[in-house]
Amino acid sequence: MVFKLGKRVSKYLILILFFMSSFMVSASEETKTEVVSPHIKGALCYIKADDKVVFVDEVFTKKLSLPGGTITANETSRKAAERETWEETGLVVTAKEILTQTETAVVYHCTPDSGVIAFTASDEQGFHALPAWFAPDFRIEVNRVLLAYTDSINPQQYRYPEQYAQQVLNHDIPNAPIQYIDSAISAAPPVHQFELPIIQAIQSSIVQLPETISNALIGTLKIVNLSSSIFGVLFLLPLLVYYFGGKSILHLTFIGIVTVSITLLIQLGLKYPRPFIYQPSLQLTDPLGFSTPSIHAALSVVLIGYLFHVWRKIYDYESIWGCLFGVIALTLTQGISSVILGEQFASDVLFGYLIGLFTLWHYIRLEGKPSITVKLVMLHPALWWASFIGLSFLAYQLHSIQLANIAAVAFALLLSLSSLLKTQRLDSPYLTIKLIICWLTGGVILFTQPFWFPLLVQSSMSGYFTQCGLWFVLTYMIIKISCIPK
Repeated sequence: MVFKLGKRVSKYLILILFFMSSFMVSASEETKTEVVSPHIKGALCYIKADDKVVFVDEVFTKKLSLPGGTITANETSRKAAERETWEETGLVVTAKEILTQTETAVVYHCTPDSGVIAFTASDEQGFHALPAWFAPDFRIEVNRVLLAYTDSINPQQYRYPEQYAQQVLNHDIPNAPIQYIDSAISAAPPVHQFELPIIQAIQSSIVQLPETISNALIGTLKIVNLSSSIFGVLFLLPLLVYYFGGKSILHLTFIGIVTVSITLLIQLGLKYPRPFIYQPSLQLTDPLGFSTPSIHAALSVVLIGYLFHVWRKIYDYESIWGCLFGVIALTLTQGISSVILGEQFASDVLFGYLIGLFTLWHYIRLEGKPSITVKLVMLHPALWWASFIGLSFLAYQLHSIQLANIAAVAFALLLSLSSLLKTQRLDSPYLTIKLIICWLTGGVILFTQPFWFPLLVQSSMSGYFTQCGLWFVLTYMIIKISCIPK
């Protein structure tokens, strides 16, 4: 009897001890959250796998950081670290103990619930990319998700170099499970699965050429690929203003902005990755955003179609044909170049052509209706104010730096409206000098950007405004130079 009573008592004691230990663990977790310094606004996750650490390459600052972000209202720092890590990397993690606290953030030891998947191939610095295209912020706020040895990173590559040692180094925690893969082709849509081996075969044939020829060919493809970008249009602006006048350029730029905005919104809706996201060895350029549809392809169709539409009205109809075939050939070459460089799929380029044709057809159709004064509406400041405000709102809501850049271009056009309206065709002297000045200035800004950009950028917000400011300054400067009167 006594034995049975003692056995029953011991069973209750074990249950009581179990609940007490659970309560103490829970209390300990809460205490760890409560001891976070009140001035700290950020929470980061330290994820270790194969003795390497997961980093994110930020779009705005162009620096590396541990995954994480701002603690929102009514959110614990632990939950903020878990939420931000999912949004940036696609990893579902559990934040455990606090590893350290710095002036800006608390760093948690985080374990991924399903382990880490990384590509076998590494870049020149030894970084392994993670297939993270399904993460909400991927290619919007985060350019890449990387797995790297901590001693292979220069502290200056880190967003907060003075905090690199404290946030990243000397944390003795266990490794999370990891799996290396050669590619993620099977995760691509069927049409892209068909195209990826073709892109790989073409790149392999180029690499097998003599090194000098291979490098020259890749360099040429990169230059041709930029020809149909917004930067390409800006560099041709003095020439376009000279032959077509300021009013026609306002029509062209508005149609271009509409086309690029539609294409970007479709990209953000589909979120189909670029070819090199599925297979990192294909990456020869580093463009922002997503793959489908191609912005360059859509913009090139609008540019060529509109200029042909205007040329046949104001110049000799026959004189355009030779130039037209050359420009179409350049456009097709640009599309092929973007595919070979691993930047686009061929289906993305075709999709872009369709969007460009659709937008251009609608403009020409509306312009032909006598009851609709399309030309006058496009020259009115109210339209440009509405475009700037609308694009800024979309950029803020969607966190898209590309839409913000387009908003900056629209604002530069708005402030230059009077200059463009006054400039008539064939009324802009010193065309060659203007082209040289625009090309040299734009080239210097673009090629020196990696050196001066990090000096101006100390946070995501400053990076955001610096990038937009670059587009605004470049657009405004080129317009003003193009419109210098006789």
